[in-house]
Amino acid sequence: MITKYPRIPVPSNAVPDSYVYSSSTDQKYALGTLLDLEDGRRFRYAKNGATILYKALMAQAAAIETKWETITQTAKTAAVGDYDIPVLITTGSGLAANEWDEGWLIVESTLAAGIGDMYKIASHTLHATAPTVTIQDPGGVRTALDASQVCTIIRSPYMAVIVTPAAANPTGQAMGVPLIDIPISSYGWLQTRGPCPLIVDTGETLVLGTPVGFTSAGITVAGTCGKTAVDDATYGQALTNAAAAEAGIVNLMLE
Repeated sequence: MITKYPRIPVPSNAVPDSYVYSSSTDQKYALGTLLDLEDGRRFRYAKNGATILYKALMAQAAAIETKWETITQTAKTAAVGDYDIPVLITTGSGLAANEWDEGWLIVESTLAAGIGDMYKIASHTLHATAPTVTIQDPGGVRTALDASQVCTIIRSPYMAVIVTPAAANPTGQAMGVPLIDIPISSYGWLQTRGPCPLIVDTGETLVLGTPVGFTSAGITVAGTCGKTAVDDATYGQALTNAAAAEAGIVNLMLE
């Protein structure tokens, strides 16, 4: 089993200042590492993308790259027990170094015995159309891969997170809220549960006790929130009343 970044235990009684109010350019924990504080707040470890993550704004997973999605693996095979899996991707997908690290490969269809197999990616080579991924699952490949399988690869949802864009509909899963500004390409903590500051969209208000999230009318200011309706993406419930463009307190319930 290959482990690039061991899941280092984070003490549950850690002083918040030493963790959730700091960032670093070097990776200290596995992406997605869980930090539960005694006050009921929960955080996840993530890497920022190409723009600053601002405090009190919701961050989301990077959009799925369609050039890595639903690709028939013509002439690419792997035997049971292999740790290196050759894959095909669409030409010009712009794969960057370490972009898939801690991400996932799933056998999507066609291979009857292996459909639904999913593998954690430890590392990968750089190639415009045919990189090789090294998986970290114990025992390696569980079901032999033939040349007809259809595969999809995604980044870790905690890799290259971005401020949720202003849009009519969500473009990625809500991942959490930073309590400090996290610089470009740096690592830090996103709050996913418990009382959390979150800025209200310019056309919205928060009403104590009502659901809060990405509204059906859309978000006009990136990373902000509003009062949600049925079928909207909900982040949690308002713990305070808050006017447009103010920071309210939301009881986050992302997990």
